[in-house]
Amino acid sequence: MIEGCPPFSAKRDDEVPKVYASKERPPFRAPIKRYSHGIRELIEECWNENPAKRPTFRQIITRLESIYNTIGQKRRWKVRPLRCFQNLEALLKRDRSNLSSRGSSSRSASSRT
Repeated sequence: MIEGCPPFSAKRDDEVPKVYASKERPPFRAPIKRYSHGIRELIEECWNENPAKRPTFRQIITRLESIYNTIGQKRRWKVRPLRCFQNLEALLKRDRSNLSSRGSSSRSASSRT
């Protein structure tokens, strides 16, 4: 979205899957100012070949919230709350809650037998 075109748009359609399979990443062509406040660095970290070195979703959300707050304070862009990330956070909390309630109910059921 920042670049204004799809990744590898300069390549032919039949070349794109090969590029992805070779683990090549699309180049950053947009001016650095479009990647302000750490967006570019976050993207590069998410691209790390070693999944253990990639940021967790929790870390990504925290960094995006920080970027959002920085942009909002400078009033450079009109930004709305990151509703998609708030929804994701709510889903994660609900799933954790469901998992813990299942675990405690199965433990209490097994203690009754």
